[in-house]
Amino acid sequence: PEVVLSAIPEMDIGVIGEGEHTSVELAAALEAKTSLAEVRGLIYRDSTQPGQVVKTEPRPIEENLDALPWVDYEGLGLDVWSKLHKPGECAPALILDENTRVMPVMTSRGCPYACTFCCHEAAGRRYRLRSLDSVFGEIEEARARWGINAIFVYDDLFCLQRERLEEFCRRIEPMGMRWECSMTVGQINPDMLKMMKKSGCCCISIGVESMSPTVLQSMKKKATREQLEIALAQIYEAEIGLWSNLIFGDPKESLETV
Repeated sequence: PEVVLSAIPEMDIGVIGEGEHTSVELAAALEAKTSLAEVRGLIYRDSTQPGQVVKTEPRPIEENLDALPWVDYEGLGLDVWSKLHKPGECAPALILDENTRVMPVMTSRGCPYACTFCCHEAAGRRYRLRSLDSVFGEIEEARARWGINAIFVYDDLFCLQRERLEEFCRRIEPMGMRWECSMTVGQINPDMLKMMKKSGCCCISIGVESMSPTVLQSMKKKATREQLEIALAQIYEAEIGLWSNLIFGDPKESLETV
């Protein structure tokens, strides 16, 4: 947060971590013209002391994700931007044709892993789940109101629990939705891929990052080159689209590892 504030002179206030409760309290404090020091989860410039930066007490993560209201997509113009993607753009496997209407959905927050290149402060390392009743309630409403027919699951790590993934697939299959998500190689196996494809999964994002054992170890990735090669082959064989991330520049990177 300090780096961002110092790099952007025009920036007055930043929200650190999950922002739902912090943003509401910040808006109330600004409206009432009261001190921001009592609002947890902020970094801001102290107007009474030029050059002074204040960082308030950290905001605890929200344990009960169902307590948060669904995003007000109407206020964000979902009816317009959900249909702006064209085939070949953004998520090529997800955008089937001109009639595809996409909505992002988050079913969980946090990630238990500790990869060196990732920012863990935003959502924390506690893996927290929304109930699938809440998730599908949001999807059903979006389908009824805006004709949504494709879902981009924005979880950093989708469905660590096999039972939850099976239930998700059972519930989304009758809806005829195309969907994609992010997973780790340790979650991948042929039976699971077959189930996902049958339910409408058209693309899986895998954090490959590197195929160098040295770099993977330096990144503290919980995956080996051998596991990556097996998982990628299984995804191809299942005829599911693949979206992979590659990262260059790790401290152990060299021309040879690249």
